[in-house]
Amino acid sequence: MKVELEDLSFQYVKPDAYHELARRVVQSKEKRDQYTEEVKGIIHAEMERFELKGEVDGRAKHYYSIYKKMEEQHLNFDEVYDLMAFRVILDSDQEKTCYEALSVVHALWKPVPDVSRIISPCQKQTITVPSIPRSSGLMGNGSKFRSVPGYA
Repeated sequence: MKVELEDLSFQYVKPDAYHELARRVVQSKEKRDQYTEEVKGIIHAEMERFELKGEVDGRAKHYYSIYKKMEEQHLNFDEVYDLMAFRVILDSDQEKTCYEALSVVHALWKPVPDVSRIISPCQKQTITVPSIPRSSGLMGNGSKFRSVPGYA
């Protein structure tokens, strides 16, 4: 409900910014949701292929969260690569399994330099795994990928 209220507020408080962002995102919510479901299916199938048990969650990011990121990090829209968010929650507390899951995703899509995290519900902790350092030398959260092949 918080996300819906933020997007509604954003639309009325900053209508020009909201409409410009909506125009730039281009894809309808239904199309973004369909895209998210397809990517979740791809990740889940690969996890099964490598006998990694767990669940894959994904969502399209909402307009206000995209806008907020652009404002806080002084980014242009073209510099925001993570319009979708995915999470893999494993049924294992083994660090090796977390790295294996990360490898599966990174084999499917080359990450934009950042940090990736895999959450293990058995230990109720986040294991932060560096992938490729950013050019600034700073680390962030979550692997970011430019696009799933075959999609804009």
